[in-house]
Amino acid sequence: MAHHYSAEGRPTREATTQPDYMQDLWQVGPKKPLGYLPLDTIKHICDQDVEAVREACESRGLKTLLFSEDACTVRSGALYVYDHDALDEMLSNNLTTLVRANWPTEPEAFIQGVATTFAEDSALYELVARTFADKRQEYQQPT
Repeated sequence: MAHHYSAEGRPTREATTQPDYMQDLWQVGPKKPLGYLPLDTIKHICDQDVEAVREACESRGLKTLLFSEDACTVRSGALYVYDHDALDEMLSNNLTTLVRANWPTEPEAFIQGVATTFAEDSALYELVARTFADKRQEYQQPT
């Protein structure tokens, strides 16, 4: 399958007709600070090159972290994509939860924690879900 990106690095219509799995990365931005996919999903289900996906996300001003299978809890390794400013703001707004759970308060270290550790504290678990913009009602921020 060909890789289709616009000059701005956004996936074109052809690229977005792939399985919806890629949307977890393509939708990262101010309203969805964090996304990830297992490397096997990117390569074998979505038929994408991991480095090309990474470059497309970075060309949109997003940051990426690539974890090997030995460096995270995802069997094949994972690509995490994040909006640094949006994630930093969300973490800053939830410092009490992070400190109480003894979790990092900086974006890159927070993602390292997400990639390697299960968030057992319920408030922390809900915060992690919100960083991924999990749409289940129990994870929605009160308005």
